[in-house]
Amino acid sequence: MTKWEIIHAYRHLMQRGLAKAWACEHDGTVLVSRLGEDDEPVLWCMTCGESTVPTAMAYDLMRAQVREHDDFV
Repeated sequence: MTKWEIIHAYRHLMQRGLAKAWACEHDGTVLVSRLGEDDEPVLWCMTCGESTVPTAMAYDLMRAQVREHDDFV
């Protein structure tokens, strides 16, 4: 799976309440995925404007959740 496929599949799980939502560490706002540098995904806070680039570990955790619930994606 590409990074974007993981992000989108995980977002679908979040919408169904099957995965923990991404939250801004500053204000708790749910983060949204956006296009970052070199077309890489970033998670962005609409309230404070901060962007976070998911780490390799974050992708591993998201991928594991997606695989666990692959019948819901």
